[in-house]
Amino acid sequence: MAEMDYIIKAATVFVDGRGKLGTAEKIKVPALKKKREDHRGGGMLGTRKVSYGLEAIEFPFELSALDPHVLGQFGVRTGQDVPFTVRGYLDGIRNQEHTAIIQMRGEIGEIDPPDFEPGKKSMTKFTVDVAALKFIVDDAVIYDIDLDNDVYVVNGVDEWAPVRRALGL
Repeated sequence: MAEMDYIIKAATVFVDGRGKLGTAEKIKVPALKKKREDHRGGGMLGTRKVSYGLEAIEFPFELSALDPHVLGQFGVRTGQDVPFTVRGYLDGIRNQEHTAIIQMRGEIGEIDPPDFEPGKKSMTKFTVDVAALKFIVDDAVIYDIDLDNDVYVVNGVDEWAPVRRALGL
């Protein structure tokens, strides 16, 4: 039988606790990418990629509004991060209902304002530089990443614990 579960059916974004239902038109789940480099030490048969942590995490989203509350978050200084939350409804062929929640904090690093064109929808694009991200599906934490506090948990396993131990943290 086909595995057609966890299909995104609806979503919205909250910026600093305020929901944007009705104006949140495009919400991109932040891409996670490992920082990797080639390594071929003496005597190795070939080259292997070695992971050196994570690349910068970005959260892009688009609103069909020039929302002054969201625009005003651009003035927040580094270290005074803004909370962002994405909530999604997931469904499938077996009528399994699921909830996805992505909790983040960070700062808006880029605003791409719309053109003013009569009779056309205007989209304002935002890009958030993410400092912390927690991805939850049905109360199960898939990822818990906090760059400021050296937290890197995947499926309940603290992948960064050995590093913190070795550094005496």
